[in-house]
Amino acid sequence: MAHSPPCSPTSPQTALPDELVEEILLRLPTEEPGYFVYAALVSKPWRCIISDPRFRRRYLELHRSPPLLGYIRNIFVSGTPTTPTTYSPRFLSTSTTACPFTPPTTMKDWRALDCRHGRILICKSDPIMELIVWDPITGDQYHLNMTNYPCHYCEIGAVLCAVDGCDHLDCHGGPFLVVMVGMDVVLSGYGTDCVACAAVYSSETGEWSDQVFIEDNPCCLDHKQPSLLIGDALYFTLEHCISVLKYDLSAHALSIVDPPRTYGAVVTIAEDGGLGFVSVDDERIYMWSSLHASEESTVEW
Repeated sequence: MAHSPPCSPTSPQTALPDELVEEILLRLPTEEPGYFVYAALVSKPWRCIISDPRFRRRYLELHRSPPLLGYIRNIFVSGTPTTPTTYSPRFLSTSTTACPFTPPTTMKDWRALDCRHGRILICKSDPIMELIVWDPITGDQYHLNMTNYPCHYCEIGAVLCAVDGCDHLDCHGGPFLVVMVGMDVVLSGYGTDCVACAAVYSSETGEWSDQVFIEDNPCCLDHKQPSLLIGDALYFTLEHCISVLKYDLSAHALSIVDPPRTYGAVVTIAEDGGLGFVSVDDERIYMWSSLHASEESTVEW
């Protein structure tokens, strides 16, 4: 009986050069970060490529606009006759492979105030004011020194990177600023006035700046609208977008910006990089951008 000839051994596959593997891995979709976990399990050389800081830098430079992997939401937990009403910041994922971030503390009544440059600002105001800057990637927590906190009551805040010239692609662990804005009571010729105030905390010095005030009474700040950073200025929306409170980081000063004549507009960055507004009315989207004004406090739309 004739026997078939033995199969010749298959020649081993030529391994791809590391440079080519790196170029392929750089094209992995940003909205599915879990793919990097799978790729790292393929082999030790692939894992070394992915864990190299140079690869991370190249990946961030190639994909300039980071994807939305999720968002932070303050979950309202109704109280009972024996337990008080509480808040808790939660990370809600929008990606199938994004890992949920565990809140940094189990204490009650913590609220997320802001999220920017890889950091989340959370606060607790009862029984005393406490602020934490939390890095959800590394899990690091920075407890702000509240010994010399100058404001009696601050409602909203913002956190931002404090490194000059940083492109914010990877600024974990660097210095940062926290800007707290709210209402305060000051003495006046008529007794007391309720005014807007702001103070800045620097992680480099571990100290708070002096308060700055604005004489105009800007009503209440809108807790639901996050702050907007444009250049060296932060913008905070007042209730019903009656006006916008501007904090100049360079001048350490507050001013009021009058928005377009519309109801419920949301501050945004315009196409030219300046301050803009967007609103919806009668199933139509309206957009405004700021024009050059002759006076600092006057804005044309």
